[in-house]
Amino acid sequence: MKVWVCTWDPEHTLVRAEAAQAALKDGTIAKLVQKHGNKGPALERALSKKKLVGTGAGMRGDMICRECGALCDEVYSRDGIEDKVEALRDVSQDFDKAITRTRRQRAK
Repeated sequence: MKVWVCTWDPEHTLVRAEAAQAALKDGTIAKLVQKHGNKGPALERALSKKKLVGTGAGMRGDMICRECGALCDEVYSRDGIEDKVEALRDVSQDFDKAITRTRRQRAK
């Protein structure tokens, strides 16, 4: 599975994804959507303020980490992983192997 991760520290993306998963379960996201609507800048700002958004578009349209501002890139997790948070966890645990997998996939 391909996931967008912070190339400086993939843990930044993982922590935010886990927080978003917890916020989805406890109703925090539903409350923000009810308050700010289903789309738009107000909802995005509210999610960002609570650190529930991992990546965003930079000035040139590049994906950047909302934690540190570093560039993000799509990286492959191990085969067989179908859950986004689990894929982020896999990539974060061994980023070197994830980069090697990604290079092999891109070379095909």
